[in-house]
Amino acid sequence: LSGELVPGDIVKIPLSASDLTFDGILISGHVVVDEAMLTGESVPILKNPLPLDKLDEEYYPDKEVNAIFSGTRILQTRPPSSGDVYVLVTRTGFATKKGETVKFIVAL
Repeated sequence: LSGELVPGDIVKIPLSASDLTFDGILISGHVVVDEAMLTGESVPILKNPLPLDKLDEEYYPDKEVNAIFSGTRILQTRPPSSGDVYVLVTRTGFATKKGETVKFIVAL
């Protein structure tokens, strides 16, 4: 499925732990994410949804509190009272933060 994702897709995040294969903006619910693979930070991070009325191009870049990244792991989800946890895909493949890191290492 991850090979079929494109920026602009909306993905439902499962309630169980899951690894991310894309960068995105959390648009519904809350998640706790282990970003150690990207940042080295040992403490999981709480991510909050970006209100839909604020969702435009200026928020696509890495607003850390709303952004989730490829190569990280969602440890816990908390859906809203009515609904599920959803993420708007913003980058895939080598365009993700993880992909940029890999390109940098390969270029050395």
